[in-house]
Amino acid sequence: MKKTGKLFSLLIVFLSFLGVRASAEVSISASVDKTQAALNDSIRVLVTVSGNSANPPSPQMPDLSAFTVYSSGRAQNISFVNGQISSSVNYTYLISPKGLGKFVIGPFSVTMDGKTVQSSPVQIEIVNAGQAAAPGNSGAPPSQINAQAPGAFVSMALDKSKAYVNEQVILTFRFYHRIQLISNPTYQPPETTGFLLEDLPPPRNFVESAKGAQYRVTEIKTALFPTQAGSLTLSPASLKIQVQDFGGDSASKDFFEQFFRGGGREYLLKTDPAKLSVILLPTAGKPQDFSGGVGEFGVALELDKTKVAVGEPFTLTLTVNGKGNIKSLGDPAYPEFSGFRKYDTASSLNIEKSQGRVEGSKVYKIVLVPQTSGIQKIPPIRFSYFHLPSKTYKTIITQNVSVEVIPGKSQSLIMAQGLTTPAQIKSISQEIQYIKLESGELKPFRWLNKTPAFLYLNFLPLLGILGGIIHRIRLFWVGRNPERRRREGALKKWEDTVKKIQIFDENSSGRIFSAFQNYFSDKMLGHESSLTLKNIEAFLAQTKIDEGLKRKVRDLWKDFEISRYAPAQFHSQDLKRLISDAQALLREIDVTFQKDTAINLKGILLCAAPFLLISWAWTQDFEKKFKEANAYYQAGQFESAQALYAALLTEVNENPVLEYNLGNTYFKLGSTGQAIAHWLRAYRMRPADSAVRSNLRLAGAQTGESFEPDLFISRWFARLFNAVNLNQLSVLYLLALWSACLCWTIILFSNNSAANRRGILFVLIFLFAFSWWAARVYCEQVNKEAVITQKNAEVRSGPGNQFQVGFTVPEGRKVLILNERSSSEWAEIGITKAGVRGWVQLNAFEKI
Repeated sequence: MKKTGKLFSLLIVFLSFLGVRASAEVSISASVDKTQAALNDSIRVLVTVSGNSANPPSPQMPDLSAFTVYSSGRAQNISFVNGQISSSVNYTYLISPKGLGKFVIGPFSVTMDGKTVQSSPVQIEIVNAGQAAAPGNSGAPPSQINAQAPGAFVSMALDKSKAYVNEQVILTFRFYHRIQLISNPTYQPPETTGFLLEDLPPPRNFVESAKGAQYRVTEIKTALFPTQAGSLTLSPASLKIQVQDFGGDSASKDFFEQFFRGGGREYLLKTDPAKLSVILLPTAGKPQDFSGGVGEFGVALELDKTKVAVGEPFTLTLTVNGKGNIKSLGDPAYPEFSGFRKYDTASSLNIEKSQGRVEGSKVYKIVLVPQTSGIQKIPPIRFSYFHLPSKTYKTIITQNVSVEVIPGKSQSLIMAQGLTTPAQIKSISQEIQYIKLESGELKPFRWLNKTPAFLYLNFLPLLGILGGIIHRIRLFWVGRNPERRRREGALKKWEDTVKKIQIFDENSSGRIFSAFQNYFSDKMLGHESSLTLKNIEAFLAQTKIDEGLKRKVRDLWKDFEISRYAPAQFHSQDLKRLISDAQALLREIDVTFQKDTAINLKGILLCAAPFLLISWAWTQDFEKKFKEANAYYQAGQFESAQALYAALLTEVNENPVLEYNLGNTYFKLGSTGQAIAHWLRAYRMRPADSAVRSNLRLAGAQTGESFEPDLFISRWFARLFNAVNLNQLSVLYLLALWSACLCWTIILFSNNSAANRRGILFVLIFLFAFSWWAARVYCEQVNKEAVITQKNAEVRSGPGNQFQVGFTVPEGRKVLILNERSSSEWAEIGITKAGVRGWVQLNAFEKI
């Protein structure tokens, strides 16, 4: 009875466990490697998100503005037990304090199925260097976990015992095992106080001999960069494993107890600590412009233009590439650019982790605006770093480059806006174009390619192609029926025979009469030798041939007999006339035979007009508001004009005149970014508008931005690409599509091989039109473009203020929206020309 009660209790626990696993759950926890640290130290934060889903949601970061935050990797463990999926994702962050005091880390939160859970907050204290306590082992596993496992061990080693500050050191962790694991191991990396680290994925698996046996080895490598001198110690790394265990006293235990324990035993494997002696970089020979680079580097200088006008900005790009901690590189020492006005822009990183090393490049961009004409020399730029192979400092000096500066269109210099520091928009020598006053152009603008009619007009011409294919298939099956093929090929056989006759004499008259007889023998599926006029008349009596055609057949038969048996009565001209009459007669008879199955091509040639007529009735009140907004603009009351233009634009959704006028008011109010966004919208609707193009050129000179499509390298080609708007281009594309489809429909039905060349020409025209149309759709509607509207928008490494600012983007710069979260106030943007990306707040840009 006692055993039965125990069995029942275990069964209830088992069913409860299954019920819990079936529900959708998610949990989150956060921990730190130390609760007390020095000001120049770094703290490792481990955030674990677990749930019964293969893809648990990402954690939402708390406010970490008091720290500099670095992402240090992400690891996921997925298990499938009893038909249920569970997953655990570890997010590792390194945070560096900005000041002293006590701080609270967290809570981190995660949302799943409308339910939000939070981690427990963690308190830490930041003290002066020397006061921080040594890190404890509070997170060590319970003492009952075994420290040694038979058939498994771990090791940790550094690739060198002595290194300079900021020199790359490779930490290698290896797990040797020749036993069966029943769960994924849990790896706890060592304490890396005093280091910056970069993961070197992926883990490597191989087989190696050790301790006299063959082991399966899993190897994990990490690149460490010491940030301080002295003797640094890496604490032991640990690995928790669980192996199958049916030994010991398992035979004496209850079966259900072994079942729920899983027959497993846990082991905690630890490595020995590792020490590294870090020495300071030598002071002897250290250049004044040394910015912290340690490794092997090279430098490349590039200009985007070599011929510019006075006041026209161009970009100087300096790329530093090589092996080492690319992130730690400081700004190069720029010389004085005499004759130029210099504006700094953002730097970008490109990190590569190949062959177990960290390498890559860092790109610096500056904008230069020439102030005088002539051949202007760009002075060399110096970059100094510590060269590890030779253990000496080296300085790279870029080559001399020149720029040809031609006189500008205006005597006054265009004042460019600062790109990294807040600055007011300066006045320029040329005023923007005046607003538009035509109220008759205020009808709403509709994109043709977004209407249902456009979709229908794309599919309708394909029906003709489909009909032609069906017709060809029918001909194929007809060809497999010899009797039907003989009947339908009778006329062609007659025509081929007549074409071969060049001389009309006694011999040719016999051949023609024989061909005439063959036509009817093929139609009647008989033989020419047994064919008589009486048989033909009997056959025609069974068809729908009228009496007039039957009489013509009799007359032609008699004429052919006279031409054959009394050729003296027929001259060559008479024979030609006889052939012509027979040709017309046989074609008429053939059409009569096929009348029931003939396809009327006229129905195929009908097509709908590819224009969508849009009518809109405007009230007198709307025109009154538009004129009132114009009056505000003319009176200099730009804020009132802006409000009225914006209200009118919401009523029509899209209109080039309102977009243009609204852009002018924003420009007058000092909002260059908003002005550019509205001008670009007007430009897409009316690319031939000279006023819009003129304003965009002035804005481009002020911001150093080009508003031509990014996929073209030449301006004339970009202007040709934008010669018409997308609606006009959609009509051209539809015309090309319909022409190609109709041409091939006729070819398929007529079976005229000579027309294939024309069909190929129409297809090439269609492919050109389609490529042009698809490229414009991608640039304007698929590619999500935006314009920065803040003076200097801060771009961070992640979606939150706790992430580090990577660079700033000035107002008026065009960017791409790469990732926009509906539930977040942040969006990921990218700058194509600079090759950088990052996260900004949604209010920092305006979509085009």
